[in-house]
Amino acid sequence: MTVLAARVDQKLIHGQVTLGWAPFLEIEEIIVADHLALESDLLMDIMALGIHPPVGNISFVTPPKLNELLAEKRKDLRIMILFRDVAGVGEAVHEGLCLTSLNLGNQFYKPSPETLRLADSFFVNDQDLKTLASLAEDGLKIYFQSLPADQPTLFEPNRYRWNR
Repeated sequence: MTVLAARVDQKLIHGQVTLGWAPFLEIEEIIVADHLALESDLLMDIMALGIHPPVGNISFVTPPKLNELLAEKRKDLRIMILFRDVAGVGEAVHEGLCLTSLNLGNQFYKPSPETLRLADSFFVNDQDLKTLASLAEDGLKIYFQSLPADQPTLFEPNRYRWNR
């Protein structure tokens, strides 16, 4: 299997993914790595309704079990992984997931002294920022990019500071 994209997107399945990224990358399967999605059959059904060709399949798994699921996939399958939040990425990597890059799409928090805005639609708490910094220090290329036509912006851990 070929993981063509890993993305943090709190909205999971929506237009940026199904109409932007999936056709651009010719994705055949989307894997949603998220604890909350697995708790609701209705939520999984609704997300499955949002899938359009060429994506042929959607799978759901918890982030810690992602590596096991990927091991079962065909070697030539074109995959996109969606995480609801940075914490999910941290869990999956902790359990052995190897990624070369991570797209930061959308993550929302209510504005407060405990949140930091990294991009137009990407907010983090202190733990998220530490996780991203650690992943970047380990060599993961992390970038902000909403759609394929947008210019990517590299995440630089030392660039962000709390205004407390």
